[in-house]
This record gives sequence, C-alpha cells and structure tokens, in this order.
Amino acid sequence: MAKHVRRTEEHPSGSVLERIRTMGERLSPKQRQLARFVVESGSEAAFMNSVALAAAAGVSDATVSRLATALGYTGFAEFQAGIQALLQEDISSLRRFPLDRESSGDTLFAKVFALEAGILNETRDAVDAAAYERAVNLLSGAKKVLVVGYEPNACVASYAAFFLGVLRANVQSATTLDVRVFNAVQDIGPDSVALVFSFPRYPRRIQTTVEFLKAKGVPVIGITDSVLSPLAPLSDVLFPVPMKFITFIDPLAGAMALVHSLLIGVFLKDAERSRGQVRAFEEFAGKDRYFLRQDVDILGLL
Repeated sequence: MAKHVRRTEEHPSGSVLERIRTMGERLSPKQRQLARFVVESGSEAAFMNSVALAAAAGVSDATVSRLATALGYTGFAEFQAGIQALLQEDISSLRRFPLDRESSGDTLFAKVFALEAGILNETRDAVDAAAYERAVNLLSGAKKVLVVGYEPNACVASYAAFFLGVLRANVQSATTLDVRVFNAVQDIGPDSVALVFSFPRYPRRIQTTVEFLKAKGVPVIGITDSVLSPLAPLSDVLFPVPMKFITFIDPLAGAMALVHSLLIGVFLKDAERSRGQVRAFEEFAGKDRYFLRQDVDILGLL
C-alpha cells in the first residue's frame, strides 16, 4: 500500500486543478507562483507558449518545464492540453446566475438587471483595444460586409446590419439560410468582411457558413462567448462576450453594447461620409414615409 501511495505522490493524476491540489506544498515557491497564475488565469494561460507563460507568471522558462513534470505531465505540450481540457469542461457547463444572488434589489427584474450589468462590465474589460481598432477598420473599409447570425443570434445580427447599413453601402445580413443568403455568400471575397455572432449552443448553420467564408479568404470578426467557442479558431478578430444564465434565455446586453461601440467607431472613422449616409437614408425614409413621426430630428444628432 505504501509503495502505491509513493507512486501516486510522484505521478499525480486527474485534471490540472486536481494535480495542483495533490502536490500542494511539495511544489517550490516559483512553481506555486506559476500554478497560482494558471489557476487564476486559465483562459489566458491555455493559449500561451511556454516562454509567454513564464513571462506572464514572472518565472523562468525552466520553472514551466519543472512544474509540468512535477504535475505528472510528459512535457509542456501535455500540460497545456490539460489546461485547455479544463476550460473545455468549464464551457460545457453553462454558468448560472442564481436568483438568490445578492443584487441591487430584491425584485426579480432587479436581479436580471444585475446579471446584465455584470456581463456589461466583464465585456468592457475583455475588449482588446487593438482588436477593436482592427474591427472598425475592416467594417469601414471592406468592399462588402456580411452580418451573420441565425436562430437566437439573429436579433443582434439584425440590429448590427440595420445600423451598419445606414452608415455605409454594401451591407447584407444572413439571419436565415435561404437562396438570398446563398447568393450573398457566393458573391463575397477577401476584400469583404463577415461580422458573425454565435453563442451557446452555437447553431450548426452558422459554423457551416463561416467555414465556407473562410475557404473564400473572407476575414471574420467573431463575437462569441469564449476563446473555446467553435467560432474562435475561425475568427481573424475575436471578441469574447461572457454568458451567464438565469434560465435558458440568452443575456445579450454585453453583445449589444459591443456592437453599439463598433457602430460608433465606424461612424467616427469617416464622420463626414457617415453624416452623408445618414442624410441620404433620412431623405429616403421621408419620401417613403418609413416612420410614423416625420418631425423627429435625427439629423440634429449628427
């Protein structure tokens, strides 16, 4: 029995977290520092190479190798795969927001607002400034923009496509797979861009459409919930919007705010052109009596 215990201590098994717990104080101070970074920054650590991981955790490259060995892995590649497996397990279990959680009030609607407010803050903190600028440049300068979002993702895609279509020409939406969308997807190339929305449980038809677009060399701006989403590896620019659920209904405040910020970025990228586009739309809408109220001065907002 004692011999078996010694083997278990020398070669821990289970998930990365279980192995770290098993080794505990047997790790060196630097190894514990690195292990703490992995535990606290799993989504970040999962996609770093060994050099970047060492630098981010403030340890040496050798410490990365030693920790991997101490945890029973054959090397860094297997260690990294273990971290990624942990994240994949986490993403398969949708995060719940319990109704008894403390919030700004004790009413049901206050708890829903607290959930959405929390997601807004997490989304804001997760946005990378360089990725944002690249996305704005693509949405402003591409020959065509195809906005993709089927089933429950269609509402945010429709919102994005409508306002982007006011700001610039050649914007098409794909919110259901039909002949019109088929033709739009066929008539697009590397000088265009796709803005794609895919949230759990990730509609298969969105993935199929994006795979087809990537085969045609179309850059993809992906808005999804995680770096482990099926959309993530197909995205040239990725915006993770965290998702937490009270029940099966998608919370979309974070996604809508992100789209709003991208639209404002496109507007300001070439404000004069944008103003001209809005004026042209208002003239068209006025002649067609598109809106019930004709006296609301939208142009005054420009």
